[in-house]
Amino acid sequence: MAGSLETFGTTKAGEDVHRAVLDNGTLRVAFLSYGATVQSVLFDGREMTIGGATMADYEGPRRVFGALVGPVANRIGYGRGEIDVALHNFEVNRAPHTLHGASPALHLRVWDMAPEDDAVAFHITCPEGEAGFPGNREIVARYRLDGAALVLEIEGRTDQTTLMNIANHSYWNLGGDFDDHHLQIDADHYLPTDDTSLPTGEISDVTGTPYDFRKGRRLTAGMPPLDHNFCLNTGGRAVLSGPFGRMTVETDAPGLQVYDAATQRPNYCGVALEPQHWPDAPNNAEFPSITLREKEIYRQTTRWIFARISTGTG
Repeated sequence: MAGSLETFGTTKAGEDVHRAVLDNGTLRVAFLSYGATVQSVLFDGREMTIGGATMADYEGPRRVFGALVGPVANRIGYGRGEIDVALHNFEVNRAPHTLHGASPALHLRVWDMAPEDDAVAFHITCPEGEAGFPGNREIVARYRLDGAALVLEIEGRTDQTTLMNIANHSYWNLGGDFDDHHLQIDADHYLPTDDTSLPTGEISDVTGTPYDFRKGRRLTAGMPPLDHNFCLNTGGRAVLSGPFGRMTVETDAPGLQVYDAATQRPNYCGVALEPQHWPDAPNNAEFPSITLREKEIYRQTTRWIFARISTGTG
């Protein structure tokens, strides 16, 4: 099922980037060592995600496409947050906030990548103090195929108390344009944001808002603008449908960041569905904690399950 590593390209820093493929006859998924990236997902021979063809893509306009982002995904407000009461300052890279781990982020680095019998495993370390985060941290991610499902299992460890929140940042396009897609999310609440896309701290009921996707509805560019965390119900999931098929996202993460790619090139080229903990958790005591202590293990499992649909987009 898993092939050997092949050369994909070289980073601007001169590091070799490799590619590996998993193929079980139903799904054919390609991975890159740069960013532990999902480059391609073929289901029934049709492309379901958006990737790049060259390293110039991934070091340029598609730098987060398909990658694992972190070690703290999403935003930490104003580059500061509490860890066990103590206030820490972090590198600000998307002013005025820290985004996706700042300049040494996981999606900007080459991971160790090893094909296994039925999986592809990735490994990386983050040193103490990098971007202001404490602890020497170790992260292992493993992708495998299970029939028509792509499965991601992540584990993280630290040698001192730190923060950890890792997310896959794939953009999905199941055929056609943005508004050819239909999205359903099992979430009774979402996090409103300010004009810098930082959560305000409110946990709002979706009822009567444009962010009620519980029964599912067609996506429309900008209606509503989407760069929000949905607070998944217990056992919650999301279902995205398009002309090429249906994708169900199942995760044990408490949140799902949904981003409509409004500012990507081309605009609204797909939709990012990012299983993760809630953004800016260190500054909001009511949000699920992303604190990770020595001897604890950070874990996240996500399944993307693909299926054919007979007509329309649901």
